[in-house]
Amino acid sequence: MVAKRLDDVSIWRPDGSLSVNGRCLDVPGAATGNGTPLQIWDCNGAPNQQWLRRPDGTLVNPRTGRCLDSPGGATGNGTRLQIWDCNGSAAQRVTPTGAALPFRAGDRVSLRVVSTGYPRPALRHQNGVAATSPISTGSPQLDRSDATFTVRAGLADASCFSFEAVAPTGNYLRHADYRLRLAADNGSALLRADATFCAATGELGQVTLRSYNFPDRLVRHYASQVYIAVSGGPQPFDAAAGFAADTTWSVEPALT
Repeated sequence: MVAKRLDDVSIWRPDGSLSVNGRCLDVPGAATGNGTPLQIWDCNGAPNQQWLRRPDGTLVNPRTGRCLDSPGGATGNGTRLQIWDCNGSAAQRVTPTGAALPFRAGDRVSLRVVSTGYPRPALRHQNGVAATSPISTGSPQLDRSDATFTVRAGLADASCFSFEAVAPTGNYLRHADYRLRLAADNGSALLRADATFCAATGELGQVTLRSYNFPDRLVRHYASQVYIAVSGGPQPFDAAAGFAADTTWSVEPALT
């Protein structure tokens, strides 16, 4: 693959592949060695197209155990990316551009379901857990507050994001046992990792939110509840059907 810089890889698909102009970043054949040059290829969901974002900002291909790498840290046009032993260097760290994202830290937003067949319900917290409900500007103030969040720089990684409830303040969306819920920031490393999500442009537009510490899992609505899910995984909320739409969220003006 030829790229000007690593963050030219712009669309992270729900199956863990990275899309470039409609094709996916691919490790050719069964190659596993250091220095294997990358290519773009028709997206097929195969292991040689899977990439996981690690906490240090590198992207690892689980099949090879090696990281996306710019040889010698080169940044010029025509640089051919490769896989190499993961070392956390600047040549392997991918910084999300954020330019195409519809929010930034400090914004107040509401997130809505885009899946067909739903009345565009909003993500909200209710009785301490995350859910989706049909909420509009005409809904009661309490409901609108529950569906409004302040975007913060990620508590565990400032290149990602955390979502603070407007009421009660100081409480964040975090996952526990795969389910999203609301919790106060107690300063622990675990909570801060659980409450950090890395945003990318979704396959269907808008955004997907990827768990920081479970990077194979995306925030998904399922049966009016909200989970971190992996397509085709063992839980009912991991069902492959509808996964792309159910993990895409419309970012809209705050409801309160």
